[in-house]
Amino acid sequence: MLTTTTDIQIRFGDIDMLRHVNNVNLQHYFDLGKSEFFAALLGVRQRGEGTELITASTATSYLRQTRYEERIFVETSVERIGHKSFGLF
Repeated sequence: MLTTTTDIQIRFGDIDMLRHVNNVNLQHYFDLGKSEFFAALLGVRQRGEGTELITASTATSYLRQTRYEERIFVETSVERIGHKSFGLF
């Protein structure tokens, strides 16, 4: 099964006054991982290349804070394949 790993560069604007990454930005990081996954799997880098995919829902369980000084990455893989949909993890 295909799994991609996307290194994330935390930007100064992604953090709050306590040097924590804002939760909204974590969702952006997940989108970067999803984009890299689709590029590796389907060769799709951007919209309009013949394959249209939509995100129906997302869910996040926060285990701990992410700080500016940390080196982080997003690992993306297929969790479930259905008849008309699939789930990423």
